[in-house]
Amino acid sequence: MNYYSTRNIHLTVPLRQAVLQGIAPDGGLYMPSTIPALPGAFFKNISQMSYSEIAYIISNTFFGQDVDSEIIKQIVTQSINFDIPLVSVNNNHINVLELFHGPTLALNDLGARFMARLIHYFNPPNTPLNILVATSGDAGSAVAAGFHDIPGVHVFILYPSSKVSDIQEAQFTTLGRNITAIEIYGSFDDCQAMVTRASLDKDLTAKMALTSANSVNIARLLPQTIFFFLGYARMVENGANPDEIVISLPCGNLGTLTAAIIARRMGLPVKRLIAVNNTNGFFYNYLKTGSTTPVTTGASLTSAIDVARPSNIDRIINLYRGDRNAIARDITAVTVDDNRVINTINSVDSQYNYILEPHSAAAYAALCDNIADNESGLVLAVAHPAKFRNTVETAINRPLSIPDNVKDMLSHPRHRKRMQANFSLLKEYLLNHS
Repeated sequence: MNYYSTRNIHLTVPLRQAVLQGIAPDGGLYMPSTIPALPGAFFKNISQMSYSEIAYIISNTFFGQDVDSEIIKQIVTQSINFDIPLVSVNNNHINVLELFHGPTLALNDLGARFMARLIHYFNPPNTPLNILVATSGDAGSAVAAGFHDIPGVHVFILYPSSKVSDIQEAQFTTLGRNITAIEIYGSFDDCQAMVTRASLDKDLTAKMALTSANSVNIARLLPQTIFFFLGYARMVENGANPDEIVISLPCGNLGTLTAAIIARRMGLPVKRLIAVNNTNGFFYNYLKTGSTTPVTTGASLTSAIDVARPSNIDRIINLYRGDRNAIARDITAVTVDDNRVINTINSVDSQYNYILEPHSAAAYAALCDNIADNESGLVLAVAHPAKFRNTVETAINRPLSIPDNVKDMLSHPRHRKRMQANFSLLKEYLLNHS
């Protein structure tokens, strides 16, 4: 299958080039030339399938023309080697899909591990490859873990100073070897802009092989469609009406929302999507006004969705051919402020003895406000509560248990390069350290 740039549908490349380039030469994001529809029999039998079976079918549907099926099976097996439980929180009316049981305790683990293995497959042996990733927290952790000690690969992780949690920072600053963390004195959007500019800098790319590992890379985006098929399968298995399932998800760089839209185009019969912003609200503002101008972001408890202009908005606009009304028919956009996040964590803990982290709490609150009695709700729980320990402990008014592997990592020395949000400084550093 070929992949085209969101800025020029006539600029097409094969999967290998799309994966290793990350961003198209014209600055666009790659999209599959077609979104294949899954057969009806798949959905008829999905509730009886294992996670690995579902993930293989989805992955082979996208990548089977370009990658041997046995390789895809290996990648799937290595990428999803952890549990993804569905938890009923509110008498099956609202359910939580826990996507945080991977090695870095966040939903990004599946996509990052899949991407790492696909890049390793496509990258020629003994060929150095440099990977840049901008992160607001969890993506950096997952990419660092996914690529750690992969031969020939050097990962540079750019993250905004003082805007990630202590655990998140520890996860990508303590690994060392082929993982370099760069603390940027600026915002996530500053980090993302530097990564994009580096990917398009002809002088830089002539001297070093360079790609991106954010959800801008199609190799990380498409595997995220698997979340929605897994959640749907377990909901149906538990007795939910397959025509009345509503999914609520927190939205930062809009990669997961884009994956949800693609899953629906493949035939996933989800009734409705709820896209959750905090008060910074880029996507909410876009649906109201049509503006894609970056919003002014302030610090919030849901730091992973403090994004001024999400990269994947270009993919969403492309998927709907610019029809904002059509987007609004499929997706309900809402905003949830910090007070509501704290109150939701507290009330869900008090009523149901279940602990949410801030982003998942925002999605839970939005679902409560926008679900009908006849519908069944699904919340994507995107991170382990321990990753946002201070906020969660404040909300539940007691200490939170921290996984042993996280406790151990917190005690390790941290290594990072500190840098102003200046592309020239980044370029010079990359040329001297790749």
